[in-house]
Amino acid sequence: MRAARCDTEVTPRVRTARRAAALVVAVVTLMVVMLMTGTLLRSLVARHRQLGRWEQELQAQWLAESALERARVQLIRQPDYAGESWQPVVGAEKLPAAVEIRVERKADGAAQIVVIARYPDKLGMGVQATREAPAVLAVGSSSPESDP
Repeated sequence: MRAARCDTEVTPRVRTARRAAALVVAVVTLMVVMLMTGTLLRSLVARHRQLGRWEQELQAQWLAESALERARVQLIRQPDYAGESWQPVVGAEKLPAAVEIRVERKADGAAQIVVIARYPDKLGMGVQATREAPAVLAVGSSSPESDP
């Protein structure tokens, strides 16, 4: 047996209204999904940039530490070492860096090692790390004594 039908039949106007409502629901749902996807994508891009900046900061810090050790070794080899500058190319991207080492001497025989490292060495892009360490040159000796 067949189920009883309702006396009222769906008119074309009602059918069109239902289709329009379904279309509105679909468009609104699509817009919500697109907004959520856009927000997620924006967050991912920001995180990627933040990680890149963090990588640059670490690279600059490691360059500064290396330069500080280099200055200590150079002071052992050459007590009159005054410093130097170098431009290494580092990282997987082969970006240029700039490192400046200065040995500032005082009248009392003490020496201050000052290191400035920039990575990458591009205008307005890089980060800078600075390190300072005291080094005292022993009288009559060619080796520096570093304070802890």
